[in-house]
Amino acid sequence: MLTADQLAVIKATVPVLQEHGETLTRHFYQRMFEHNPEVRPYFNPAHQRSGSQQRALAGAICAYAQHVDNPAALTDAVELIAQKHVSLGIRPEHYPIVGENLLASIKEVLGDAATDDIIDAWAAAYGALADIFIGREADIYQEQEQRFGWQGFKPFVVARREPESDNITSFYLRPADGAARQSTGVDAHDAVDVFGECFQVTRHDQHVRGLLKRQILAVTRVQARRRVRRVQRVRAALRQDVLGETREGAFGPKSLGVFCC
Repeated sequence: MLTADQLAVIKATVPVLQEHGETLTRHFYQRMFEHNPEVRPYFNPAHQRSGSQQRALAGAICAYAQHVDNPAALTDAVELIAQKHVSLGIRPEHYPIVGENLLASIKEVLGDAATDDIIDAWAAAYGALADIFIGREADIYQEQEQRFGWQGFKPFVVARREPESDNITSFYLRPADGAARQSTGVDAHDAVDVFGECFQVTRHDQHVRGLLKRQILAVTRVQARRRVRRVQRVRAALRQDVLGETREGAFGPKSLGVFCC
């Protein structure tokens, strides 16, 4: 429980965080990966390179500072992050690592401006937030175990593979320990065909399904851009044909309709 003085200090740091938040989070990630490389696999390297993870954390810290006296206002955000944490296998022992590096980063980035009162207040604020996440994530892990028979990651092996067509194969998985999966009252798997590759995904695994959906959308966008570029090249070639600048007969009348419409 934060004291009134600690709440006031956290609120007073909001303008500083709004101005220097991304500088702080970039330093934080660099420091944490250097001092605790064991946590690096939990973070998306593409998001690190693009800076989106640093921006997201900076925004989250600002939002927490603004609502530190009313954490209930962040319930939806906490739930989203907790579900993400569970999908990655985040455990209570990871939170002290983050807290230590975050407080050290505040000192190193802000320098003399990071007074003892600021560090003390943010240590208390981080501890309160960590307790919220740890409690909610423990509930999610327990719900998983009660519903599916395990929590976190579980090793699976390929039980069989079945060709569905010339370019699609279904892979069926079973637990490596041979234990039967508890019934969920719904079909055990969803089949997702990602441009010729068929994935069998457990219906409850929302994180994996979300990744596959994003993969489909990403591939779709890439293919769309490639198609646009092909059409643009064809149109350019056709315009050159009209001007008599390319090989005669390179495109017939039907090609004009197929590629330019």
